[in-house]
Amino acid sequence: MTTPSASELLVQQAQEAERLRLLLLANECKDLIHTFPEWKRMGYSVKKGEKAAIKTRLWKYTTQPTKAAREAAELAGKEPDADPHYYLAPAYLFTAAQVQPTEDRKRKS
Repeated sequence: MTTPSASELLVQQAQEAERLRLLLLANECKDLIHTFPEWKRMGYSVKKGEKAAIKTRLWKYTTQPTKAAREAAELAGKEPDADPHYYLAPAYLFTAAQVQPTEDRKRKS
């Protein structure tokens, strides 16, 4: 499998953004969409058997060194330096209709 080029990634992102926009418009923006960890942080769990409404890639920030930097540091016998950067990470988005309040959230209500 070959790695997609930058232009191919941009086209994919544009297509995914358009799908997200259409999904939100179709639901008249009443169903919020969040990642699994965000729903969990807000006190919700994804219902059993639900599949992500949208599978995409989102930019994520890290201070960890890149794989290339780690390998170069290992060859030089040094510790790799912090390397703050963004990278595209897989993201799975769920709508409000696909989640339910957790027991903790139900007790607080």
